[in-house]
Parts: sequence; structure tokens; C-alpha cells
Amino acid sequence: MQKTNEIIVDTGNIRVSNDSSVLITSALGSCVAITLYDKVQKLGGMLHYILPENPGGKKKEKYADTGIKLLLEKMLELNVDKKDLVAKMVGGAVMFEEFMDNIENSIGKRNVKKGKEILKNLGIKLMSQDTGGNYGRSVKFKLSNGNIYITSYKTGAKII
Repeated sequence: MQKTNEIIVDTGNIRVSNDSSVLITSALGSCVAITLYDKVQKLGGMLHYILPENPGGKKKEKYADTGIKLLLEKMLELNVDKKDLVAKMVGGAVMFEEFMDNIENSIGKRNVKKGKEILKNLGIKLMSQDTGGNYGRSVKFKLSNGNIYITSYKTGAKII
């Protein structure tokens, strides 16, 4: 039996792999994890971004608008064909709605909206998502089959 390599994707970071790894991130509150998966070659990458738009900082991975493009670049370096890529999205919760006057303008909602916009502009299909709510999530992205295993104290476990 082959041992699975687990790769941690910290907040504000990107990881890609071309083996049977499992990419793992946690503490997804208002943050969003975007995964790209090449269903033909069975390889993928994950971005854990914090905010929707980069104000000009050098750490592109922290933001949806620059981070998703960087994730795509790293995937293309693995010689994927862009047409074989599918995306999944997890996170974007409204963690403290009781303190907000306008929930639609929350960071979580803006993160999800911007992520969808960038994927659409890049021509990458968003295959599935588990977003919103008012609870955190942890994610395991299994590259051998493209499944995302989500755990949350509020909803238990699910697969997308």
C-alpha cells in the first residue's frame, strides 16, 4: 500500500502536487480555499486566501484576485492542460454576523464572490462549493480522486 503524502496549506499560501498527496488546510472562517484539479493527470493545487483584493502587497497568495491567478500559473508549470482543470471552493463564512450591519458586505461573502468572478474570467469551471454559513471548516483535498473532505463542528463531515 502506497503511503499518502500530506501537505499542509497554511493561511495565505499555495501548494501544488503531482503525486498522490492530500492537501490539507484548516481554520477556514471568512477565508476561502480554492482547489484546482486536473482530472486527467490526477494532480492539483490549493490556495487558502484571506481577502478578496490585493491592495498592492507582495504576498499575492493572501488575496483572491492575485492568488487564484498564481495558483493557475503553478498548475500550468506542472504541464496541465487548462481545459482539464476544475475548481472547488470552500469557506467564506460570516463568522461574526451579530457585529455586522451589512452581512452581504462581509469579508466571507466578498471572498466567495471575488473567487467566483476570477475563476469565471480565467475560464475555469467551478464544479462544486461549500461556502457561507457562520462556522469554520477544515479541508482535505485528495489528489488521487479529486474529492474534498470537509469537516466542521456545525455540519459534521461531507465530501464535495
